[in-house]
Amino acid sequence: DYEFTDLREDSIYFVITTRFYDGDSTNNQYSWDEGGEYLKKTPGDYAWRGDFAGLIEKLDYIEDLGFTGIWLMPINTSSSYHKYDVNNYYEIDPQYGTMADFEELIRECHDRGIKLIIDLVLNHSGSANPLFQKALEAHRKELNGENLTPEEEKFKILHSKQI
Repeated sequence: DYEFTDLREDSIYFVITTRFYDGDSTNNQYSWDEGGEYLKKTPGDYAWRGDFAGLIEKLDYIEDLGFTGIWLMPINTSSSYHKYDVNNYYEIDPQYGTMADFEELIRECHDRGIKLIIDLVLNHSGSANPLFQKALEAHRKELNGENLTPEEEKFKILHSKQI
């Protein structure tokens, strides 16, 4: 059974996980310089290092601020820092940690009475998502005048004039 949670009276702390707090340096990523080159460990480069371990470490801090809920940006694998362009809906982005780390975050939040909200983006995906790639392939075949299989028809890109 699903239990409805009313959040109207809650104070929600929105977290950009990658920018929040580094609790596990083994999963760090580093920011890009102006030329697009990936930086190596640069002293003072704190971008893109936050993770579930860091959130767990700072839960008391969030609770002490008076927040009763935490809203996380998407947690699935993605090519961007914000993770709104999901590549795989079945995987936790390794930059954040593992599924076990996520489950620990859930337990720690529940132990403190903190609600946890996950931003799950279903209306679009990243270009590396297998479903997006299937749509591109179906579109390519259609543009080349090739027949689509019934499976490929499911991924046919509809243009506004066809809707």
